[in-house]
Amino acid sequence: MSIKRRLTIRYILQLALAGLFILILAFITIVWMLTKLTDIEMKRDFASVGLSKLISTSTTTPEGIQFDPELLETVRSSGSWLQTMDERGRITRSYFTPDDVPTAYAPGELIDYWNGVKPFPYRLSLWIQEKDGLNYTLIYGTRSKAYSLLQEIVRHSETSSPAGANEEPVLKLPDPLAAELDHAGAWLQLLAPDGAEVASYNKPDNTLSHYTVQELAMRSHYKDNYGVELASHYEPETGQTWVLNIPEADGAPLAAPKLLFSPELKVLLTGLAVLLSSSFIVFLLLSLWYGHRFGAPVLYMLNWIRALGQGNYEEPKDRKGMSPSRNKKNVRNRRFRVYTDVLDSLESLSNTLRRDEEHRRIADRTREEWIAGVTHDLKTPLSSIMGYAHMLQAESYSWSDTEVRQFAHTMTEKSTYMDGLINDLSLTYRLRNGDIPCENEQVEMNAYLQEMVKRAASNPAYGGDRIICHTSDHPFFASIHPAWFERVVENLVANALLHNPADTRLTVSLHTSFTERMTVEFRDNGNGMDAETAGMLFERYYRGTSTDISPMGSGLGMAITKELVQAMGGRIEVKTAPGEGTSISLIWD
Repeated sequence: MSIKRRLTIRYILQLALAGLFILILAFITIVWMLTKLTDIEMKRDFASVGLSKLISTSTTTPEGIQFDPELLETVRSSGSWLQTMDERGRITRSYFTPDDVPTAYAPGELIDYWNGVKPFPYRLSLWIQEKDGLNYTLIYGTRSKAYSLLQEIVRHSETSSPAGANEEPVLKLPDPLAAELDHAGAWLQLLAPDGAEVASYNKPDNTLSHYTVQELAMRSHYKDNYGVELASHYEPETGQTWVLNIPEADGAPLAAPKLLFSPELKVLLTGLAVLLSSSFIVFLLLSLWYGHRFGAPVLYMLNWIRALGQGNYEEPKDRKGMSPSRNKKNVRNRRFRVYTDVLDSLESLSNTLRRDEEHRRIADRTREEWIAGVTHDLKTPLSSIMGYAHMLQAESYSWSDTEVRQFAHTMTEKSTYMDGLINDLSLTYRLRNGDIPCENEQVEMNAYLQEMVKRAASNPAYGGDRIICHTSDHPFFASIHPAWFERVVENLVANALLHNPADTRLTVSLHTSFTERMTVEFRDNGNGMDAETAGMLFERYYRGTSTDISPMGSGLGMAITKELVQAMGGRIEVKTAPGEGTSISLIWD
């Protein structure tokens, strides 16, 4: 899998996990907000929310229905009470019921209490619901101080007519009711059918004198927002509405609702703040994690590349001398695994640069040694030529014809050697640059190889019976440059026999196949070579022996051999070890 695909998959998975976490957090926040809003609504109006929840969360036991203890505690803390009634009007269970509440209801009696036709000191709510095949009837009663007091006021108060045309009507209350209103700091208003105030008692200056339907409904239902408990009574005969306001104990009444500080708004803002802050923290942690997981390896690789540019080919280490990308078991650390391809490429590049630097260093050294050797090889015959020339030039001595011919022979031999050395040097560069065209011919290799080996073996310097030739069992034709191939054979034979002990034997073998693959192997049983010598064997500036050891050769034979084989479309391989001889294979695939 490519690094692009690995990074893409990881980024998608991690962002998907972060998104899933945010969704779960949002779901939990919404559930929390709905629960809190339900609790607020239950505390404000338990009858419209709590009764349904009482039935849905109840369990049926042999002893009867069992309600949620927390919901029952809400009933108790609000000063309310609860009853369950069967179909005959009998109360089966009671919770926090005052003594003045009946334990059984006649069919019409409960309806009169509920509709307010018959006086009752509590405001009633009914809830009828089926569960598990049974019908449950809940009676929920709340003692509303404002409602009870308003009922007494409506029954016992009256309105006096104004003495003058510009004077407003005056409400007359019995002394006990007026004293109770004064003690509670409450005020009473009588509204006309259009909501305008007709008369009032004990009304503060900052209260409303005109009520719309919406304003009256809001103040009746959301008393927490206004700091006032409001009760109203409508008289169908006159169209007038009695309104009683009793301030809450924690503050003065407000003319406008406390919407900014409403419980619902606090819950919404709290939930939104928790969701946003949690999301910010999640993405902050994800960013830090990305920086640590993906950024740190990138910086590490940049430092590695910078070190390569400065000539340091070792992988950067930490303070303990360990590679940060690998653990003690030499296995890639988890955060570096996504960059495995890049790290492997950097390791390969480091090894290649280190190897090239070593080769360059060795090549520089061997080039200097080779130049020194070639200089020596050129100076030695040149010195002989110059010496014989001076001798022939001397007037003080007359040389015989025999001596002159001997001098001439030596000078010719040395000149030929120098000419061959210079030609070999030129040939290596021309082959390397591709300046010499390769004119291959189809040659039957069995007979041709035997002829080339025979010619090479005829050199007196090698001694007799040191070369063995094995050919293929069937005729095989190959496309080669005959003259170049002969030079290759001569160079390889010379390398095997001149640089090994006198008893070394060389075996030349031809291996062919029907797939037109040909291998010519030159295997000797000589001293072999170490890894450094084998690695530099075909370098132009490398010479395995000094020029003093053998006067034959220029030190360029193996470099020329490699260039010639490659020019003919083949390749060359070496297998050797100290004390195990050397095998050089010419391979055409």
